[in-house]
Amino acid sequence: MDLSQKSNTEPLSTRLSLQLPSTLLIEDDISMRSMMIDFFTRKKFTLSAVSSGSEALKLIQGKRFDLVITDIIMDNQDGLEVIRIIRNSYPEIKVIAISGGGKLSAEIYLKIASLLGAISIFQKPFSMNDLFNEIGNIFH
Repeated sequence: MDLSQKSNTEPLSTRLSLQLPSTLLIEDDISMRSMMIDFFTRKKFTLSAVSSGSEALKLIQGKRFDLVITDIIMDNQDGLEVIRIIRNSYPEIKVIAISGGGKLSAEIYLKIASLLGAISIFQKPFSMNDLFNEIGNIFH
């Protein structure tokens, strides 16, 4: 069955079961990264995870990803710069930005992320189920 024919009333896990997006997670907070890795592993995602924007950009050069989920505030190349580079060099990759804020409020960082091309934004803390459902909406 073609995914486009699947009803949006079917459970998301059913709609995503035929083709999960290859996902790169960029999160410098180890507890947040671990929690997200556990969640996406349980959902059977093909997931790579790194702790910095520079690590992510090196990985993207050698591996194909459908989706990047990036934190905004990180040392060693922040998420806003990563989004800008991905949009310019890899426009086929979808980007979701997440942030808890920093020197500025999370709302400001996430607004900038949207302007740079993030397809969706989440302010920390957020529901992993909401993020999972948004991924389903993006890809189906």
